[in-house]
Amino acid sequence: MLHDVLTRSYDIGPVLELSSDLWRLSDEFGRKQAEWLPYWRNGEYVTIEPEGTHASLYRHPQNGVLAVLSNLGRAEAVVTVQLNLALLGLDDDVSARDALTGDPVAVEKGALRVNLAVLGWRIVWLESKV
Repeated sequence: MLHDVLTRSYDIGPVLELSSDLWRLSDEFGRKQAEWLPYWRNGEYVTIEPEGTHASLYRHPQNGVLAVLSNLGRAEAVVTVQLNLALLGLDDDVSARDALTGDPVAVEKGALRVNLAVLGWRIVWLESKV
């Protein structure tokens, strides 16, 4: 999803389950109705560190923002993401969760931190609490 592409499973078992979960998430969030903000041209909406990490965003008028985070660097990283909440249409008071597991993700003043392995990724769903 970093490049706005949903993969199709080439196998059964865990690979098929993950592919199904991603397609289900896409439908639940309303990906087709959202504006896609790719990592190579979304600097006014988000900054991410360290080098080699990327964030593509999906901005939906009712459902919030999906942040697709990826570590394409050469080492495991603690990734810091700073979102421009106002520009994304989110209130200052937002909630964030792992979009696949539902686990909460701490966010403070539009900033969140996640650990990502090399070639690791995570999708975070952010919504205004109001």
